[in-house]
Formats: sequence, C-alpha cells, structure tokens
Amino acid sequence: MGSPTNKTVNIQKFASLYADVVEKAWNDPKFLKKLKDHPAKTLDEAGIPTPDGSTVNLIMRTLDPQAKLADQFQAWERGLETGVYDLIIPIKPAPAARLQSGIHTEDACCCCPCCCS
Repeated sequence: MGSPTNKTVNIQKFASLYADVVEKAWNDPKFLKKLKDHPAKTLDEAGIPTPDGSTVNLIMRTLDPQAKLADQFQAWERGLETGVYDLIIPIKPAPAARLQSGIHTEDACCCCPCCCS
C-alpha cells in the first residue's frame, strides 16, 4: 500500500468533494455505475484519493437526516490506518421524502444537512 501522507484531504475539502460525489451519484447513472465498479479509481478522479492497493467499500443506504459529515470523514480517516475505506452514498430519496427531510431542490447535494451549509 502506498504512503498515505500525500493522500490526505482536509475536512473542508472532503465535505465539498464528497457532496459533489453524492450529487453526481444521484443524478448520473453512468457515474454511479463507475463508482460501484471501480470506487477507488472513481474517487481518485473526483479528488478524493486513496493510497494504491486500498479497498473502498461503497455503502448504499437510505438517507439519514441524523447523519453527520464528521462521522463519514472519521471513517475515511480510519482508512488511512487500515487501507479499507467505507464510503456511504445515500440512496436518492423520492421528491416527497426530500421535502420532508428539508431538502427542497432537485439538485440537493448531500447526505446530511451539514454538507451544504
């Protein structure tokens, strides 16, 4: 596995890049397929690097309005130690569910309220 020192991303940059990845996964079926098929390579191309030889577990789950970006960032940082990264991509909610959770636009970008604020 490559050295993680040059493969880190700070939390502010991670938040922006992660929001972009989620938004693109929600709105671009080709990108989502590529993310599922080759997560580490796709994330690296999106600006979220992992050391060579790392494993990225893509976890697709229902939108959690209680989720915190800091939890995803900490899970990502644990990957620097273990070489195994967990990336949570929420399943895009139906329009009625987006309104109930406080997401009001078609181009909502993230899994939790804190990413876009």
